[in-house]
Amino acid sequence: YGQLPLASMPMTQASNPGIKVEKMTQVQVPVSFPGGDTAWRNYVNENLNREIPIINGCPPGKYIVKVSFIVDKTGKISDLTLKNDPGYGTGAEVLRFFSKTPNWNPATINGKPVVSRFEKTVTFEVFEESDPVPTKHVVQ
Repeated sequence: YGQLPLASMPMTQASNPGIKVEKMTQVQVPVSFPGGDTAWRNYVNENLNREIPIINGCPPGKYIVKVSFIVDKTGKISDLTLKNDPGYGTGAEVLRFFSKTPNWNPATINGKPVVSRFEKTVTFEVFEESDPVPTKHVVQ
């Protein structure tokens, strides 16, 4: 039957002192909103309907919606998916909001754009009527 060949071991400088082994590095840059965090906050303030949970009769509390989507090499988003929906119209509002965003800056590896999946969280916070600020939201 003969002998089975042994699996070859990866070359290292220690096992082969005459061979120079270079470590491969990749520079990865994640997906981002055009204009950065300040532009993102401004876009949210102008386009997300923060009143949706109140309009739909939710009690005071925090309502966290997580959304996932794909950003292609040109920055276009697709495959928008809710990771959770606390109700009161918050999930539907987050889907509507994200479907209207402009193209994002795609993720890159070594300076080349790549397709990637990205997640964001939107938190609606509803306060008691006696509170000075009836609603707010936080988007991360």
